Amino acid sequence: PDPSMAGWQNVVMSCHFYARDARSEADFLTKLEEYIQGVKAFTSLAKAPFFLGEFNVMPAGKAATVRAAVSRLQNQGISWGYWNY
Repeated sequence: PDPSMAGWQNVVMSCHFYARDARSEADFLTKLEEYIQGVKAFTSLAKAPFFLGEFNVMPAGKAATVRAAVSRLQNQGISWGYWNY
């Protein structure tokens, strides 16, 4: 919902992203792109910024996957937090 309709101010939308079923780095990045498109559609309706509160690239990823994911998120203006445990 549009936060202003409820009288809310200073709102940010947030959730987590895990692609635990990804079979490869390419599969993970495809799933991330799909997720990003969903986030963009949602935030345009919600009229609020989005923070990806937690994500990781396991089980299929490695350091290059993290760099590619962060690049995609930043290119779309999505703030993020990485969970590496």
